Amino acid sequence: MDSLSHYLLNGYGMSFRRSMDPESVDPILVQVKSVKLCKKLDFCKPKIENFVNNYVTAVAKAVEAVFDGILDEKSEANQDAKAPIFQKLKGVLHDVRKILKTANDKVTEEKEAYLWVGVLKKISARFQRKAMTYIIDRIDADKNINEVKKTLSQKLVTNIATVEAKAEKKMCEDYHLCLRGLECTKALNTVLERLISLSDEKMRMFIKAFYEALPETTFYARLSEPTANELQVILNDMAYFESIPTKEILTTVHQTVENRINAVNSDAKVMKGQDIQLVHIILSDMDHIYSRQKGDPFHHFLDFFMEWSKADPITQIAAKMKEALNEIEEVLQDTSEDLILKMSDEVRVFLEITVDP
Repeated sequence: MDSLSHYLLNGYGMSFRRSMDPESVDPILVQVKSVKLCKKLDFCKPKIENFVNNYVTAVAKAVEAVFDGILDEKSEANQDAKAPIFQKLKGVLHDVRKILKTANDKVTEEKEAYLWVGVLKKISARFQRKAMTYIIDRIDADKNINEVKKTLSQKLVTNIATVEAKAEKKMCEDYHLCLRGLECTKALNTVLERLISLSDEKMRMFIKAFYEALPETTFYARLSEPTANELQVILNDMAYFESIPTKEILTTVHQTVENRINAVNSDAKVMKGQDIQLVHIILSDMDHIYSRQKGDPFHHFLDFFMEWSKADPITQIAAKMKEALNEIEEVLQDTSEDLILKMSDEVRVFLEITVDP
């Protein structure tokens, strides 16, 4: 706790390293504008250039907030203390320019919205990855270093997720560049809505099938051992122990998923909580990835699931669960590594703040 107190002097939040009066110049925004991220890119229409600059600045400030008060003054003595942290994330603005140029080369009217949502996510991913590396390299080692890095990475991921979610909503409302379809979110909502209406026996059978199939996925392999073990303990308890309120847990998850649908399709506000914000951004990532798929990508599994839910006597679902997870992994294999790492970090942090012992 002493170590955490040293590194997290200002607690969680979006406070910046330097307070500035309203009339002072924002050095981060000045630096971002100086790079001219949208120069000679038709993709960056004039009306959206300010949005791009403001988004990159907001993500940079989200990173700044993570490092607020944590750097040892002596170790920073030979560096420009006034320089924003993001300037020390080598090449990050060059990476942003490259992301925009790549999108510019691919853009068509049909793909414009898809590419812009991808740009937001890839910018988040690059800042997230660079800042993760900075955390690992810069924090002086002590006996609690792993716990300190874990806490900082959680702060980083949740900060950036918050900024990205707000920007995605603004981009849709102000520029009509919206995520098309919510295939993953809607499929998950359908499953949860039906699942919580079933008998405890069927509900626990479904959880058991998921519990048994999960360790064979590459996603599971990316989790730290403590997080993976704790997740398996929770799923095991939900599947096998009647004393565990499985239906209540699934109902809570369903409410969060339903809230995402309402927030996207109407003016409904996102429920508060770091864990809820992470669920929203993870589902946004998955919806974006699946928006490339034609038709209904979960059609076969949902048809089987609905038939299974009505079957009497109860039939097995384990084989179909493994098939569904394998199909998801095949889609993710065609996704850029940056987005996979981004989503893996988001899922890891979500599990750490919800299931870690």
